[in-house]
Amino acid sequence: MQLRACARVQSDKVAFAIEVDNPTASAVKVTVKVSGSWAGVAHTCEPGPAMTHTTVEPGATFTTDPAHCETARQDAPLAYQAEAYIAAGDGQEWIGHAFSPRANVYADRDTLWRCGGDVPC
Repeated sequence: MQLRACARVQSDKVAFAIEVDNPTASAVKVTVKVSGSWAGVAHTCEPGPAMTHTTVEPGATFTTDPAHCETARQDAPLAYQAEAYIAAGDGQEWIGHAFSPRANVYADRDTLWRCGGDVPC
């Protein structure tokens, strides 16, 4: 399984989602959990749910609904980042964890995307 955390910056909000790729030849049951952080603080998903149980078919990608995890975009400069967890089956023993690139959002200019080590993505 391949896990990616995603942040989507829009004019009025920032949405967070998870993508799970199943490159295997068998269906896999997983539980995924998404959250977002901004201003250096982790936040639970609104309106939710943050956790989803699903089966990812062979060779398919599952993506959580970004409308389940979003926040209003602030006028002040802020950094937003999605955080993702994955567990096997219906459990909550997290076996994978990922962060999205960090979106440094400004009201008066383009969003600057940063990856690990604060390098441009």
